[in-house]
Amino acid sequence: MIDTLALDSATNGYIQSTRNHLSAVSNRSDAVANRLERDKAKLEEATAEPELVSTCLVGSAACSVSRRTVTFAHEDEIEQANLEADEPRLEVNSRENSPEALIKERLDTKRRRAEGQYRGWSLDLNTTERWAA
Repeated sequence: MIDTLALDSATNGYIQSTRNHLSAVSNRSDAVANRLERDKAKLEEATAEPELVSTCLVGSAACSVSRRTVTFAHEDEIEQANLEADEPRLEVNSRENSPEALIKERLDTKRRRAEGQYRGWSLDLNTTERWAA
C-alpha cells in the first residue's frame, strides 16, 4: 500500500524548495544587474580622468606624474638597495648548492642511513607531545 500522505508531503516539500530556488535566482539577478550598473559607472568615471591618480604629491621633487606613468627620482638608489639586499641570500644559496656542499650532503646522508638514522629520528627517541600526537 502506498502512503499517499508521505508522497503528498514530499511533493509539497519539493515544490517549496523549487520556489525558494527560483526566488533566490531572481533576487540574485537583480543584485548582479545593480552591481553591473555601478561598475559601468565607475569605469566611465575612471576612463574620463585625464591623469593617473598618484599617491605622491604632484610637483614634488620625489616623483613626477605624467599621463599613465610614474617615475621616481630615486629609482636607481632603490634598485641598488634591492641588489645589495639580495647579495646575502645569493651568497648563501651559492654556498649551499656548490658542488662541494652537495657532495658533503650526499656523503652525510649516506653515513646517517648506514647508522639507521633518518629525518626526525631523534624525535622518535625523545618524543615531544606534538610529535607523539
